[in-house]
Amino acid sequence: MVHEATVTPVKSNPFLRAFFANAIWVNVSGLPRYFFVVKPMLHGAYPDNPDLAPVSFPILASWGIWTIGFVIASTGFYWMYYDRYGNTSRTVLLAALWFTLGTLGLTWLGIVNMGMVPISILFAALSWAFVEQIVSAYIVSWVMKKD
Repeated sequence: MVHEATVTPVKSNPFLRAFFANAIWVNVSGLPRYFFVVKPMLHGAYPDNPDLAPVSFPILASWGIWTIGFVIASTGFYWMYYDRYGNTSRTVLLAALWFTLGTLGLTWLGIVNMGMVPISILFAALSWAFVEQIVSAYIVSWVMKKD
C-alpha cells in the first residue's frame, strides 16, 4: 500500500510580510528624496563644501543599518497603533503623522537647531517623509487586513 504525503502549507508571518514590503518601499522612496531633494538643498546651502553628503560604501552601510531599525520601528508602531485604535483610513493617516513627527520630525528639528542645515530643508524633507510614511502606513494596514 502506498501512502500519499500531504503537504501542509506554512502560513507566513504577516508582520514579516509587512516588514519586508515596508523595507522595499522605504529604500526605493528614500533614494529619490536623497538625490533630488536633500543633497541638492545641502549643496545649495553649503556651496563651499563640494565633499558634502558623499556616497560611499561606509555611508551606504550605515544607512542600511539605520533603515533596518527605522523599518522595524515604523512597522511595529503602525501594527500596534492599528491594533489599539483600529485599522481605518483615518488611523492610517494619524499613525503616519505621529510616527513622522515623533521620529523624523524631532531628528530634523535637532539638526536644524544645531545650525547644520537651513530650515528650508526641514520643511522639504519632512513633507516628503510624511508622504513616504503614509504609503508605509498603508502597506502595514493592507497586510493586516489581508491576514
